[in-house]
Amino acid sequence: MSVTPIRKDAAADKDADPRRAALREAIAEADKAVAAVVSQRAAIVRAEDLVSSAAAKCEAAGAAVDAARASHAASVADALKTSSEIRAPAAMKAARMAEADSQDELAAGNAALAKLTADLVDLEDAERWRRNDVVVAVNRVLAPVAARLLAEAADLKARSAIIMGIVGQLVSDDGGPRGLEPSDAVRARSLRDEPLDQIRAAVVPKYDDEVTLRERVMTAIAAWREAVAALCQDAGHQLPLPPA
Repeated sequence: MSVTPIRKDAAADKDADPRRAALREAIAEADKAVAAVVSQRAAIVRAEDLVSSAAAKCEAAGAAVDAARASHAASVADALKTSSEIRAPAAMKAARMAEADSQDELAAGNAALAKLTADLVDLEDAERWRRNDVVVAVNRVLAPVAARLLAEAADLKARSAIIMGIVGQLVSDDGGPRGLEPSDAVRARSLRDEPLDQIRAAVVPKYDDEVTLRERVMTAIAAWREAVAALCQDAGHQLPLPPA
């Protein structure tokens, strides 16, 4: 079953529809929220790389301090053996400064990672609310359409009930003469029924007809769902309506 887009003359100008305009704005805000989350997650990855690199520098700097300390101790021991002048531990001081710098870098990286991770929670929450705003705006676009469809369905249901009542009465009302002999009465009834046999057969629901109707309904529902999903991304997307 095919579905037809809402007609221009029935939907008016979408750009002038305040509901469509509000939906367009909600989609833009949701896109910004998504972009903020993506950017924050990328920053977290960079912070994790920074922390990993700083941790490696700290480990190397610590090893350098240990090596410088051992070297200075050996130098002091040699000077004491020969009563020579003990030199200032310049290499060890430089190693300690490098270690302190790497520790500061690691601390800054961990603090930045903690802040970015904490802020991500708020950004993800904001994204969820912006997505919810989009659904709210979509539902406001759908509400008048659904109301119109519901009114049409109610009118069709009433009209169908009236028509089926009339047809049912038509095919069930005998209207024949009384007092005929039994054999003549059967023949007379057959003659009266013959013009309406096809109508009478059509009144009785058929399994194949029910299956076909269900398939048409499911096709229309699937098309509607696809259109609503598209409407969440594009405020100007047309909605499908069942064919008249």
